[in-house]
Amino acid sequence: MTDVAKPKTQLEARLSELNKRLHSIEDELDAHQSKDWEELAVEREEDEVLEHLGNAGLVEIEAINLALKRIEEGVYGICLSCGEDISEGRLALLPATGVCAPCAQKAGIALLMEEIEKRPDDRHILQEELREKIAEMRAMGLPVPEDILRLEEQLEQDEADDLFNNMPI
Repeated sequence: MTDVAKPKTQLEARLSELNKRLHSIEDELDAHQSKDWEELAVEREEDEVLEHLGNAGLVEIEAINLALKRIEEGVYGICLSCGEDISEGRLALLPATGVCAPCAQKAGIALLMEEIEKRPDDRHILQEELREKIAEMRAMGLPVPEDILRLEEQLEQDEADDLFNNMPI
């Protein structure tokens, strides 16, 4: 069982910091009321940046609240995806995380696969990113799941087929 006192304190401190930051962002957004068109254009650009920061803060707040809920429920440190323990090192770096490193890598690979389907013209670039993710798993000493190994084999076969089909005759 993971000792939750330290991560709980870290999460609560970060939550407080984010809430203060979001309030200052809201105040800044409300303060922009320039009558000058040029100044208004610059303010609107700044507002877009502030809104992006605010949205990122809201996402992080949600992750922290979920982590605090897992602490209260006594399931903090257990991967939401596979049910295995999340490593102490990962929790120290990412106290709000709800997934272990292998599951996070698999999720990243799944997102890349979706991108490959959505953007077939960028397939080769995305496949290279996919290979890099698989190499990262190996470099981190993580087990590469069977379905990912099959995917890697398929990518190699597709690449060989593309090479053969594009050979000059």
